[in-house]
Amino acid sequence: MKKRDARKEESESKILGILKEKGYQTFSVLLAETGLARSTLSQRLKNLMETGKIERYYNTYKITEKGIPEIYIESMIQNLGIVATHYIVRKKLNLPIEHPYDIREEIKEYLKQEPKTVTWKQLFDYLQEKYPLVI
Repeated sequence: MKKRDARKEESESKILGILKEKGYQTFSVLLAETGLARSTLSQRLKNLMETGKIERYYNTYKITEKGIPEIYIESMIQNLGIVATHYIVRKKLNLPIEHPYDIREEIKEYLKQEPKTVTWKQLFDYLQEKYPLVI
């Protein structure tokens, strides 16, 4: 993934996170919260609207049902990555594993928290699109 694409995705995820957490927000609030340049924020909002992840009502923006799974999946990927890294490092260094982790069980726990938000198909489709396995 190119550096520019990574920054774009990061800023769009940040916007989605703000809208998920705080509900309807104006352009001015999003500008202050994200720290993006006006033109960059405008472009990111336009892209998120085109992909159906947010909607605009007059001068406010709101996350849609399509935008919510992406937030949960990204959060889950980051948290599971941390868990897996700790597990692998501890195993390689022959350190005791205080809490043996089964990554599959961790995924199930995340999916239990929001059973109607993220399906297995959405998770794997997202992983295949954003983090393809290169063999």
